[in-house]
Amino acid sequence: MNALKKTIAGNLFGVICAAVAAAIMLSVPVEGSAWMVRGFLVIGATLAVLVLGSAWEPLSVVPAGVYGYAATFAFLFQTPDARTEERLLHLGRYNPLLAVAIAMVLGAVFGLISSRTAAALSKS
Repeated sequence: MNALKKTIAGNLFGVICAAVAAAIMLSVPVEGSAWMVRGFLVIGATLAVLVLGSAWEPLSVVPAGVYGYAATFAFLFQTPDARTEERLLHLGRYNPLLAVAIAMVLGAVFGLISSRTAAALSKS
């Protein structure tokens, strides 16, 4: 159960860091190839916050945070029109913060169920 709590906390922290990064990139318009520099700086800063957050015990599983971060950006780039301020602030199913957070929590719970089921089957 402790691993489940840390996994979910790390996933959710990664989702929040990615949503903040996306919101910052959307609110700071740039022209030309400066978008790459802006992206490097914002993503680097938010990933630094994610790693520094691992000093706090509930967020100590850094890979879980990176999975949440990556899944959020995957959702942003595969979902049509997801990279807009309206979608980031909307409280519906297309909000990456909500959609990915729910998917991460469900995935962690299903992983626990799978692990316990495999352990129970291997005992019999």
